[in-house]
Amino acid sequence: KGHDHSVGNIVNYHGLECDACDRSFDRIGYSCLECDFTVHTKCAFVFNAQETLSEHPSHVGHGLQLITTGAPAHTNPHCHICGKNTKRLLYHCTTCNLNLDIDCMVDAMCSRSNLNMPWHYHPLLMLDVDYHLLCVVCGLPGGYGYCCPRCRLMVHEKCATIFDSPEIRHHFHAKHSLKLLTQGAPDYTDAICHVCGKHPGNFL
Repeated sequence: KGHDHSVGNIVNYHGLECDACDRSFDRIGYSCLECDFTVHTKCAFVFNAQETLSEHPSHVGHGLQLITTGAPAHTNPHCHICGKNTKRLLYHCTTCNLNLDIDCMVDAMCSRSNLNMPWHYHPLLMLDVDYHLLCVVCGLPGGYGYCCPRCRLMVHEKCATIFDSPEIRHHFHAKHSLKLLTQGAPDYTDAICHVCGKHPGNFL
């Protein structure tokens, strides 16, 4: 959805880099053979947020278009804001021939938000997201909730009630209370759930 070509699913394809966030590829994602790009599933929201991401405060007056085949050959491929090389996915101004990378566009979108929650360190947006993003609490895709496009993080509004109790008791560890963490397991610990053996992610 949001892209003109058919895309295929790819799973555990190591060695690739995401063309939206420039980070190493992991788990599942999408690939377009015609445009030759690969994106994480969690980064595919850019295709559904083109109206929100169509302007940047540093370039007022001209609309920016999402391009999926890299910077046009006659333009400077570096991002107009941060100076980094752009990837296959970028925003382009056809009038000024300048390019902006995805992260700089996302930063601008997030900077307009004043929704701050004590359990996350970036301003959040309330969005009805597509199935690309999974709720980090319940693991189910899409729906209405708190979204951090910078971190590619989403929490359903109904699931956010978990943060009302920052400490809980669990019968597997009855002696001490357990504290909710939102930035992953501390470096000095084994980042595996003591009960099920799975990797808990950032919320545990």
